[in-house]
Amino acid sequence: MFFSKELNRVYEHTAITCVLFDGTERIEVLNRKEFNEDIITNIEETLRFILKELKVRYEMQAQARRKEIYESPA
Repeated sequence: MFFSKELNRVYEHTAITCVLFDGTERIEVLNRKEFNEDIITNIEETLRFILKELKVRYEMQAQARRKEIYESPA
């Protein structure tokens, strides 16, 4: 599983599908992405998708860097 470039050729049901819905009813799809590469790339791309779709707010503090606070689904 770690070295296969297309996991679905070796194992069934190994792709990761990420979906962003509008609201909680799961009716209207805003974004959908399927990842079907090696397992490490799938995990990295899934995390990248999640961070891209989460809302983030910034808090300015007395430091030079701002603090990023990501929303987390309830």
